Amino acid sequence: MSVIAAIAAQRQKLLDGIDANEGDINLRIFEDFYPDEAHFIYELLQNAEDAGATEVAFELNQHSCNFEHNGSRHFNERDIRGITGIFNSSKTDNPDKIGKFGVGFKSVFVYTETPIVYSRDYSFKILKLVLPQEVPPKAGLGERTRFEFAFNNPKKDAKTACAEVKSGLEKLSETTLLFLNNLRYIKWKVGDQEGAVLREEHSEAHVEVLKLVGGKEVLSSHWLRFAESVQNLGQYTAPVEGVERQKVAIAFELQLLGDAKSFDKSKPLAKQMKIVPAVQGTVSVFFPAEKETSGLRFHLHGPFVPELSRASIKNSPENLPLFAQLASLTAKSLHAVRDAGLISGEFLAVLPNGDDSLPERYDIIRRAMLTEMKTEPLVPTYGGGFAPAVRLVQSRATLKALLAPEDLALVTGRDDNPEWAIGITQRNSNQDRLLGSLGIKNWDAEDLKEFFETKARRPSHQWEDCELSQKVLNWIGSKSFEWLQSLYSLLYKHCEDSSDYGELSKTYFVRLTSGKIGTGELAYFMDGSARRDDPLARVDERVLTAGTKKTQQEDARHFLERLGVRPPNEVDEMGLLLRSRYGEKMSIPTDKAYLADLKRMIAFSEKHPQNRQLFSKAAIFRATSPHFEWTTAGHVFIDEPYGTTDLKLLHEAIADPDRRRWPLSDWYEESGISADKLAKFAAWVGCQTEFDKVYVEANCRDNPNWVYLSTAPGLRWGNGINRDFALAPQALALLRAKSVRAALLVWKALCKTESIRPTVLKACGLLPVSWTPT
Repeated sequence: MSVIAAIAAQRQKLLDGIDANEGDINLRIFEDFYPDEAHFIYELLQNAEDAGATEVAFELNQHSCNFEHNGSRHFNERDIRGITGIFNSSKTDNPDKIGKFGVGFKSVFVYTETPIVYSRDYSFKILKLVLPQEVPPKAGLGERTRFEFAFNNPKKDAKTACAEVKSGLEKLSETTLLFLNNLRYIKWKVGDQEGAVLREEHSEAHVEVLKLVGGKEVLSSHWLRFAESVQNLGQYTAPVEGVERQKVAIAFELQLLGDAKSFDKSKPLAKQMKIVPAVQGTVSVFFPAEKETSGLRFHLHGPFVPELSRASIKNSPENLPLFAQLASLTAKSLHAVRDAGLISGEFLAVLPNGDDSLPERYDIIRRAMLTEMKTEPLVPTYGGGFAPAVRLVQSRATLKALLAPEDLALVTGRDDNPEWAIGITQRNSNQDRLLGSLGIKNWDAEDLKEFFETKARRPSHQWEDCELSQKVLNWIGSKSFEWLQSLYSLLYKHCEDSSDYGELSKTYFVRLTSGKIGTGELAYFMDGSARRDDPLARVDERVLTAGTKKTQQEDARHFLERLGVRPPNEVDEMGLLLRSRYGEKMSIPTDKAYLADLKRMIAFSEKHPQNRQLFSKAAIFRATSPHFEWTTAGHVFIDEPYGTTDLKLLHEAIADPDRRRWPLSDWYEESGISADKLAKFAAWVGCQTEFDKVYVEANCRDNPNWVYLSTAPGLRWGNGINRDFALAPQALALLRAKSVRAALLVWKALCKTESIRPTVLKACGLLPVSWTPT
């Protein structure tokens, strides 16, 4: 008895048993498992892939559909039993095979009652779903395997069957061949029309799939595909039992750059293509599971246990390890994508970010990918390289252009070699969300402003947390004029937007003509040609004229103006003159220089009376003193020959030299400046011209006549006044001189005091409020 006859005898017993149960068992329940049109097309392709076929062909006419493949593995007894059995398969012991063909093949019975199989060693027809019947071999078939399906199912007429199969063939997409190992070419013929889908592998990862109709190319798609055997990925995750020699894979869609029409094998891939997001990422068990949704923007494949219809993945524990395998492969593949030159800002939009809504079992892929990018150099940087996300900083483009990586390390205070992340093309885009999901911190103009306020400013108060760092000053001093101009422009726009310049006016980051670094509040614009001996702190004009960006130049000037920089006026120049020549570290000027300065000071005081206080701390007077020649107005008095004040008597009577003032030097008599003008100027700026401290306040009990005064009649109740006055030590010193001129000086001073404060010459001690002395 032949093999087919022996199997048929066994299957007949099954059919007899079903008949004995009067139809209680219905083998055609399989038809309900495959509601999709022409589902058997994928089952045939699966069989061809398992058989090692590289090419397959469909031939469709009004009455039947035929299928052939060139697989090297031919039907054997086990295969016949599998294809004619119920819930059994010849693939159970072969981990290289895709699925349970014995079950899937039952989908052909939606269209035919009598499928025929022609193979090298066996040819048979299947009756009643399970009963094999030998048929003569197909002449000229050779090593190929052939299936014939007559459209003779009474539940579906031939016209409908033909239309559905035709639609199924036309819908074969480029992803049909994407994840198969052997099968590279699918062709079909429908009447006089022919079509084909073929796969070409340009490299291990770069795959092109072409779709032809009538011999002409109608579609060409390119893919970056990464596959790894489940066994090899065991080093990252636990191997998956039962499918050790099968593969998991991912595929990114590629798109030609610019106006290119086709791929040139002689040129690098990265020069011709970019990775783009899929409208909807598919999940395949070799072929797309049409109802399975991953939420990703790239495609997945794994040897999952699918639902019987292959439309979705079973939610079963057996599949969970494969998701972990895919997560490991995705993380690993990022390195290859980078090395191929295809990681760009656009590529980041392809990857899953924290805002993407993913089914729970696919989230492991997102987490593995994010972890890999955080810790490995996979994120594109602003400078063109790659770095781990943990080292990256994000900001606006103008700040990135301003601060090089070494600058960024200084201003952020980080010692992990921070770099700028690639720029964001659009806020709230997938690229932006991905960078945000990586935890990349933002460092912007406000942080730069705070850096300068903290590291380039002297503290005004002891509680201020700032310092004038020499390292920072050296850094600023090393920058070009155009760089400084860019800095000022950037800060101007930021501070104007926030209406807050903070303490920047006191910050040392203004380049001066002297080459030093100054502050805005003490600096001035140039108002003429630069001079080496210019005593004013002038902003180097090149800061404002460098480069060719007019708007940036204007912004830099506006910024310095906001900090207090302005063209100098007479008050500024006079203040500078006093500080530089007559300040604490003054150098003795020549007589000629001093005379010119003095005339300038007098003229200034006449023109700007509100600014005479400028002279108060400047050593602008020459005095006749055994201790010093140059001193401030507070140590000088005016008397003959510049006015009759008799103050000479006052100060000669003061024994302590630290408590007295000194007369002007005789030098002024030969200066050519009139005595009257000089006296007025001296008075304006604080020299003493009269005796004005003739009294001091005292306690009534200190009055020598207190005993007598305290016996005056009247009641002492209510609020009293304890107020008395005594001659100042200077007045007493004058009176001890027993000089009429000295006494008159005291008297005149007292008289002037009486007109200003009438109570000075009257004693009031603990007097009743209602009592007034007469």
